[in-house]
Parts: sequence; structure tokens; C-alpha cells
Amino acid sequence: MVVGLMELGIHYEASHSLKDKRRICRSIKEKLRQKYNISIIEHAYHDLWQKLGLAITQVASDKEILEKSFSQIENFILTNYPVDIVECSRGYH
Repeated sequence: MVVGLMELGIHYEASHSLKDKRRICRSIKEKLRQKYNISIIEHAYHDLWQKLGLAITQVASDKEILEKSFSQIENFILTNYPVDIVECSRGYH
């Protein structure tokens, strides 16, 4: 078993308040939980209203499955939300 961790820094230019940011963050987290078998939290940039940090973890039988899943997650976010991913780091244990 392999545990994967992906941390994303997301820029949401259309946000004009923390309320806007919370709305899109909540939506991203709910949709990703429904579509993929992941754990996800907001972990950084709590006071910035145009940037959010997400930490995503997943367990799989091998690293290749996690890499494919993380790529699909990134594509899902970029396809379905008006945001840019400005930071991305992945780790496997």
C-alpha cells in the first residue's frame, strides 16, 4: 500500500471576499470527495481571499495509480472551476 499526499496552491482571481473563497473551496472539496476516494482539507492561506491551499491524501496499491488519480484531480479542478493551480507538490510513502 502506498499513501499519497498532494498539496495544491490555488489562485481564484474572481474572489472579492473570504465568503467567495469559502464558497468555492467548499464546492471543490465536496465534489472531489464525491468523485474520488480521497481525504481533503484546506490547510493554508486562511486569511487571503484569492488564494487557497488544499491538502489531498489517498491510499492505493501502487504509486502509478496515485499519480494518475492526482492528475485527474488537477484536471477536474481546472476544468470545472475558474481557478489556476499555482503550486503543486506530491509525496508518496
